Amino acid sequence: MRSGIRLHRQTLAIYELNKTVSNVVAGDAYIIQGQSNAVASGRSGSANGNKSDYIRVYSNGTPNTDSLLANDVWYIADGDGGSTSNGNAGQWGLKFARLLVDNLGIPIAIFNGANGGKAISFFKAPQDYITSQASNYGRLYYRLNKTGLKNSVRAVLWSQGEKEGQYSNTSILNYKNNFKTIENSWLTDYPSIEKFYIFQTKDCQCATTAEGKMR
Repeated sequence: MRSGIRLHRQTLAIYELNKTVSNVVAGDAYIIQGQSNAVASGRSGSANGNKSDYIRVYSNGTPNTDSLLANDVWYIADGDGGSTSNGNAGQWGLKFARLLVDNLGIPIAIFNGANGGKAISFFKAPQDYITSQASNYGRLYYRLNKTGLKNSVRAVLWSQGEKEGQYSNTSILNYKNNFKTIENSWLTDYPSIEKFYIFQTKDCQCATTAEGKMR
């Protein structure tokens, strides 16, 4: 050190890049569940004009466990495919999500676990759903748990009941009790749920008579 002059040692910080991430979104998650009207695959016309970088789907709604476990990918949501299509949101599911994105500016994740032609009992949670993906409930739980979103579900949209219309002994009380069982499971596993939207889109004539529809 010379008189009147101070020299400072400078330490050069060296940083190492570990990972580059692009197309990151954060927002709300919604569950769509039920029969074919909830699957809402393409029938006439396309819903894919509603596609957006801010609407995503993890994997798809396949009933095949091996296919699900092998598909660890987020996709831009697709409206026109079926349950096994990557990024399946369903036609009205995609439109629903696009309305939220456009009007609220919130990115949306859709988890469509619907399966056509199934009775309400098909969607109940079996005892082993946390460790097994053999059930419909278990596969949906796997997807939400895998992505870390099981505590971020805002609402469930449920469209189911045509199958019960084929059996005259399916009372409203019986259906309600079955739904409450599923609802309680959802509230346990997805505690952030705020709303349940229950609806049918039409009076389906699925091999039923007026006497055979759900009473």
